[in-house]
Amino acid sequence: MKYFLIIILSVLCLVVNSNATDITTQYIDTSFNLSDNDSTIINKSPKSDSLPIWTFTVTAAIDYTTALCAGGIDSAFIKISAQMDSVNTRFNDPQVFNGIINFSLDSVFEFQDTLPPFNTTSSDYLLQYYWHEPHIGMYWQDPFFTIQLGWSFFDEGGAFGQRSTDILTHEFGHTRGALDVYWEYVPSENNPINGAEYPLDSTIMGSTYYGRIWDEQSIGFINRNLDSVAYDMIKYADYFQDSMMVFVTSSDSIPISDVLIKIYPVRSRTFEVYSSAIIQAHTNNEGKLLFQINPFEPMGILYPPYIKNCNLFVTAQKGSSFEYAWMPLSKVQAAYFFDSTKSYILNLVMEDIVLSIDDDFLTLPNSIQLEQNYPNPFNPTTSISFSLSNKSAISLIIYNTTGQVVRNLINDEYPAGTHIILWDGKNESGQFVSSGLYFYQLSTEDMVESKKMILLK
Repeated sequence: MKYFLIIILSVLCLVVNSNATDITTQYIDTSFNLSDNDSTIINKSPKSDSLPIWTFTVTAAIDYTTALCAGGIDSAFIKISAQMDSVNTRFNDPQVFNGIINFSLDSVFEFQDTLPPFNTTSSDYLLQYYWHEPHIGMYWQDPFFTIQLGWSFFDEGGAFGQRSTDILTHEFGHTRGALDVYWEYVPSENNPINGAEYPLDSTIMGSTYYGRIWDEQSIGFINRNLDSVAYDMIKYADYFQDSMMVFVTSSDSIPISDVLIKIYPVRSRTFEVYSSAIIQAHTNNEGKLLFQINPFEPMGILYPPYIKNCNLFVTAQKGSSFEYAWMPLSKVQAAYFFDSTKSYILNLVMEDIVLSIDDDFLTLPNSIQLEQNYPNPFNPTTSISFSLSNKSAISLIIYNTTGQVVRNLINDEYPAGTHIILWDGKNESGQFVSSGLYFYQLSTEDMVESKKMILLK
């Protein structure tokens, strides 16, 4: 009976392999292009000819059934080599890493039912293919660095098709230190607070299928690890800015005090908002709430990362007004890699609160003040804060060092209070300006004041 099943399987595999060229073409031709201004990519790397090559060797182990359907061990070697080329393309085409990543196939061996001992000195990583329905992909480090891909040859293009290559790229991302961004996902039925959903990320680490771009957190960790294989001393808990806060304003950019802030955690791998708040406090007179603890509750090192919470659901309430926002781990740690010296600020705008001079929670300034922009130096966005003691017609203009107008940010009437305006580093034509010294000038009927700022790329 066993031999009869093998014969039937062999015939089916031959039918599948009659289209093997088409399948191979499908996963070889997976190059893709991303525009330079894609908002998901930060710190776009220089051209590839100026980058070091980070090579990581791979030994592939393939079970008898999968090898049979691949057309034999020699044919499997060709297919796996082509699949590695496709994985390398997905790492390198976006040009976001500080090196050229090269996963290089050393050898392929076949096994029957039990995977034989693997010599960790022979290759950096072990890639194991085996017959499995439904398909599955996973990565772990103990006792050696292993990626396991369980797949039926008839399932969604087979073990060497497009979707299995998607999973492999995701798992090889783990080998370089990237985390599972899809843990942050929360379906609406798993949010007991108000039913809001946090959607799946479309990046490579945000989904095991179809991702073609790298998120900023993954870029930061992969660049941090360079060509190191044994990156197991990463302390993921260290990659947070020194402070985190919520900043609540009205739609007129006026800070709102005494807003009740509640922080509800999304525990890692649960995809669910926890029903009890871990932080509950009010904003101060500046509309800010500084966290006294790290709400992500980092706990240790190694993979999986012992960070207790992978996402935070933040609510703001004052009277009958209610707003909410998400604070995912990937965005917070991406901010660390962008500028580790600054605080992380979650901005919440309460649209339906209208502040006036009679508001008992609003302290109006007694003079016109123009504050220093923050951050400074900056790249590419900075905030400019100013205060008005009375309703005034104002202008806020950016100049270069020759006195030319770069951007007219405001030319309008503004109410009394404190206002925060963002400049995105673009000129009037919507183009990013070059690095250098710039001036911003606030003008009212009674005064003109200017300050310097530095754009540093």
